[in-house]
Amino acid sequence: MIIGIPRALLYYQYYPMWKTFFEELGAEVVVSPPTTQAMLSSGSSRVVADTCLPVKIFLGHVISLAERCDYIFIPAIRSVKRKAYNCSKFLGLPDMTKAVIPESPPILDIEIDVNNGSKFKGFEASKEKYHTSSFECKACPNLCEIAQISINGQVLARWGGRCDLWERSPSN
Repeated sequence: MIIGIPRALLYYQYYPMWKTFFEELGAEVVVSPPTTQAMLSSGSSRVVADTCLPVKIFLGHVISLAERCDYIFIPAIRSVKRKAYNCSKFLGLPDMTKAVIPESPPILDIEIDVNNGSKFKGFEASKEKYHTSSFECKACPNLCEIAQISINGQVLARWGGRCDLWERSPSN
């Protein structure tokens, strides 16, 4: 199973957590490429002119992922702390995407709202101090540079290998 994550909006704050979550479930994660004028144009062509620029760009990222994944992850993040709410356009992203990009793969559209009894605590992870590092793997002839992210010495994720040795086993 391949999960697509648009490289826009809340991607920049929560991507490490989302990537780790889906990979721990056994899914492959793909991300849309960096924003281009073509993405802005394709996203803009689907909505009315009054739609804000970040949402138009987000929709362009979804369009760029449509043929590359089995599902697209678009959470409806209503609130992540008490008595504080996101912009209404963020709240409606899953529904807006379904309406204006019918060729999109199915959307994973969980709702996160700590003001409505949600027990979700995952966003606290974004406040942790992450450490990134890299090393050269000598376990096979590829000599890959492996990048890793950790908290307090515990490795959360590794990537960059060509043989999948390190991606399979964060404890190595």
